[in-house]
Amino acid sequence: MADPKEIIRIVSCVSISAILIAAVGLFVPFFWLCTSPVIQHWAGSQRLMAPEYKGGTLTSIDNM
Repeated sequence: MADPKEIIRIVSCVSISAILIAAVGLFVPFFWLCTSPVIQHWAGSQRLMAPEYKGGTLTSIDNM
């Protein structure tokens, strides 16, 4: 039987890495969408009233 402290350490390491992988997995598609020229162009055309947002990186998030 392994030491309980060792088990806790392994479990916490696994859970931290799983959280990091999930965060990266969720962040990357959003980042790709925000930097995609198609989305930027579409979002820019949706917000003609705000020219400072045209081609910006936050346009698709602001559109929601």
